[in-house]
This record gives sequence, structure tokens and C-alpha cells, in this order.
Amino acid sequence: SCSRERRENKPVMRFLTLVCVFATLVAVAQCGNTMAPVTSLPGFSGTFPSAQYSGYVGVNETAGREIFYWFVESENDPANDPVLLWMQGGPGCSGVWGMWVEHGPFRLNPFEKEVELNGWAWTRKANMIFIDQPAGVGFSFAGNSSDALVTGDFQAADDNLNFLQGFFDLFPQYQQNDLWITGESYGGVYVPMLVDAILDSDDTQLQSQLKGFMVGNPVINCDQMHSGDG
Repeated sequence: SCSRERRENKPVMRFLTLVCVFATLVAVAQCGNTMAPVTSLPGFSGTFPSAQYSGYVGVNETAGREIFYWFVESENDPANDPVLLWMQGGPGCSGVWGMWVEHGPFRLNPFEKEVELNGWAWTRKANMIFIDQPAGVGFSFAGNSSDALVTGDFQAADDNLNFLQGFFDLFPQYQQNDLWITGESYGGVYVPMLVDAILDSDDTQLQSQLKGFMVGNPVINCDQMHSGDG
């Protein structure tokens, strides 16, 4: 379904790529775990409704896997509003697609090459983390071995757990906020497996933050999941 969406929305994809490459160039200006403010965007001349950051979090040093994120603070009360981690489906879809086409703070107008505000954004009431996962999806990458991008559902869950730990190291002011794990489509696999990884870990901080999870039109079973790692 992800590839079909991309084929049917070529103008959106071209403009989305331009905007995201801009944010990625901001993020890679630093080394290691990065937290770079995003203060301007191609095609947008208005005022940002809330603070935004893009960057990378290292999730596996041996394989060199790095997860790209775009974090948008709540427009309401960021210090007290919940933190939502959003994972796109596919498997293999970029979480940034959800930000720009579904429920992020902006809407793309590719025909006018403009960025518009989204009046129905989840960021009106929540702090949103959009990620490209697993490594190899979108702007996330790996580079230390030939099999660094070979993945499966269990490895993805471990990497996403490491991502959350690294993210809250970068943003410690959000360690007391409620945490929700959310996603759609193949997120029906990603989301509960990450929740399970959190509950099975020894990270009492994340466990205390975790309040629940939400999945939309979830995939919970398919033939491909019964071979290998899933």
C-alpha cells in the first residue's frame, strides 16, 4: 500500500523530498545523536506553530544504524502534554509521510509549491515524534557492515527501544510526560512489539512513562510473517 500511495502522489512525493532533504541537511550538521532546530522550510513563510527539531539517534553502534526523527512540540502545553511516537506502516514507509500527509502540523500543496498549516494536526494537543524506521527506510541508514540493513521485527523493536532511550537523553525535559506508542498499517506489528520490548527491558523510566498504544487499520497477521524473523 505504501508504494501505491507514492505512485499516485508523485507531485506530493517530489515536494516532500525537497522539504525533508532540507531538514536532513540541518540534522547532519552535527555528529552522533543530534538535536537540530528546524526554523524555516522551503515554501513556508509563516510562523511555526511550535518548536521543531530533526536529527539522528544511534541505535546500534556495531552496525552503525542511525534512526532519523522529526520532533514537533505540542502547540498547547508541551511541558505537560503527552509524547506520541509515530511509526508508519509498509513495512518500509517513512514516518515523515505521516507527518506531512496525515496528521502533522503542515500540509503540502505541491501544485503551488507551498507549505500550509494543518488545522487538524495531532500536534495541537501532543508532542509528536515522527521516525523513519527500521534503518534503511527514508533518511535512516546503516553503514558498518554488508548486513547492517538486514532486519526483522525483533531487531526493529530493539532498535526502536534504543531510539526512545537516546531520544529522551536528548530531550530530558520530556522524561516525565506520558508516552504513547502509535502507528498504522504494519504499525500493527511495530507498535505492540515495541511496547513489549519496553515492558521486558530494565528501563524503569520508560516503563513509568508508558501509558498505552494506538494502531490504525493495523496489520496483525500475514503469510510473510510466518517465515524467518517476520
